[in-house]
Amino acid sequence: MIVRGHVVLVALALVASGCTPRPAATEERGDAAKALAAPSSPTLASKVIPLAPAEAPATCLVVLLHGVGADAESFQGIGRALAGDVPRCEMLVPDGFHPFDRAETGRQWYSMAGVTEANRAPRVREAGIEVSGWIDSELARRKLSGDRLAVVGFSQGAMVASWLAVHRGVRPFAVVMLSGRVSDDEAPTKGAPVPVLVAHGDADAVVPVSVVEPGERVLTAWGARVTTRVYPGLAHRVTPEELREAGAFLKRALP
Repeated sequence: MIVRGHVVLVALALVASGCTPRPAATEERGDAAKALAAPSSPTLASKVIPLAPAEAPATCLVVLLHGVGADAESFQGIGRALAGDVPRCEMLVPDGFHPFDRAETGRQWYSMAGVTEANRAPRVREAGIEVSGWIDSELARRKLSGDRLAVVGFSQGAMVASWLAVHRGVRPFAVVMLSGRVSDDEAPTKGAPVPVLVAHGDADAVVPVSVVEPGERVLTAWGARVTTRVYPGLAHRVTPEELREAGAFLKRALP
């Protein structure tokens, strides 16, 4: 299984698991995944795909955030790949809360139109606040506390995940950033050190590997325990090797 651009592409060996290949997109532009109905409110996902825990009842929640131009359907394969390592966790894969504004299809967490280094952080913060409020409602529905949460994000979803790592009132028990960056200009909340896995390819032409070290410094200064994995020759996508690493990371971090 790989993620190319912001969309999950499933290798032939995994097609039988129910994951469907989708077209590619990049952070800045690209062909988006098939859109789903727009949400009636920007604070609610238009579609959420739940993946039940292998061992019920669920004792934790893992939220997966896709990249710009993709959608929940295209990203659910990532959740299925990780589920075996956390069998007591329910997986939730929501659509981005906003329609992708650079194509007729796809979803996004925040707009990439006119994005710059100066204005990216406020957009990430706004998206993080929206996602955090939605997560609170999902945790409450399941009667789970905030420390029973993990977040996995790819590219734009990873940027939102990095914000959630240090700004939620109760920090997640783990955050996985796949091919993303830290873009944050807000002081963090106080809380227990949160384990963060940063996985990135050194051949990524969309989110360059040069952003990894500065982001690691910011997260560490703000109370995260960062583990960084840089994969030689890897472009803007996710490989089975990364998913094995991410699954083992979540398993080690379980409360």
